[in-house]
Amino acid sequence: MDGVPTLKEYVAKLEHREEQRNAKRRKVEEDRAKRAKAAEEAKAAAAAAAKPPPPAPAPAPVAAAPTPLAGRIPEPPDQVTEPCIEVVKDGQRMERLRLGGTKDSWTFGRAAEQVDFPMQHSSLSRQHASLTSRDGQMFITDLGSVHGTFVDGRKLAAKVPVRLFSGANIRFGASTRHYIYREPMAAVVPSLYTAAVVRPGGPQPGGKGGGSARFRYRSTMSAACNDFSGL
Repeated sequence: MDGVPTLKEYVAKLEHREEQRNAKRRKVEEDRAKRAKAAEEAKAAAAAAAKPPPPAPAPAPVAAAPTPLAGRIPEPPDQVTEPCIEVVKDGQRMERLRLGGTKDSWTFGRAAEQVDFPMQHSSLSRQHASLTSRDGQMFITDLGSVHGTFVDGRKLAAKVPVRLFSGANIRFGASTRHYIYREPMAAVVPSLYTAAVVRPGGPQPGGKGGGSARFRYRSTMSAACNDFSGL
């Protein structure tokens, strides 16, 4: 019969329609996925735009100018004739500890029978610190004290000798006394100044007349030392 499709044609037509529906469904899903992706990108862009910019890096710190050590007592201006330590409390010089003579080592601490310079403050150890003279230089050593030894405000490591320079401020434990180490200034070397003075009208040295020139010599010597041990 003309005009009636065969079974094969009918099946082919159904398959074609199914393919069209599937293609349309895929297109709808692709469009939906594109819209969702676009929405996510827009959301991310909005969040990025709303995020505050990172703070500017902090400027590099500027090194502070060095300041004098707080509480450091300057060395007295007068001269001494031998190494010594001035003991100062509340701005007043209490005593002078002499470091001269034949000894080359001195000990500080509370054990009066074991040290050279006994001290009574409760924060000090029995044998707190020692001074040692070596090759004309003075060294201080903390002997493992409980509350420490300080030179110009810096705590010393135990059992490590540290050289002292004239004017150094020493503190022992929590004692409020300052111990100022002092050294004599370099000895003044006597200077001999000579001048030849020719007598007026007399013969010149090496000249005619056979007479010898007369000379007058002057020497000057200066030395100064002011000891205030009685203060």
